[in-house]
Amino acid sequence: SDFFLQNDAWCKQKLEKRFACWHCYAHAFIVFLLSWMALWTWSAWSFALCIAFSHWIIDCCKVKDGFWSFVIDQMAHLLCLI
Repeated sequence: SDFFLQNDAWCKQKLEKRFACWHCYAHAFIVFLLSWMALWTWSAWSFALCIAFSHWIIDCCKVKDGFWSFVIDQMAHLLCLI
């Protein structure tokens, strides 16, 4: 969802507005839907919600753009999934 389902404008808005950005909420909803579909069971909605919520928090707390920021962001997402 980070690479294919959001554009550069969304990323820029998320960095500038953080929690006040509707793009963060839309992106988290997309993450929720994709996670729920990937888990492949109706009863896994709570796990998908946890994944989406952690993704939303990580994205909103991102401070700047750049290589190391990207690496830390992706590692945080991976740790949440683990």
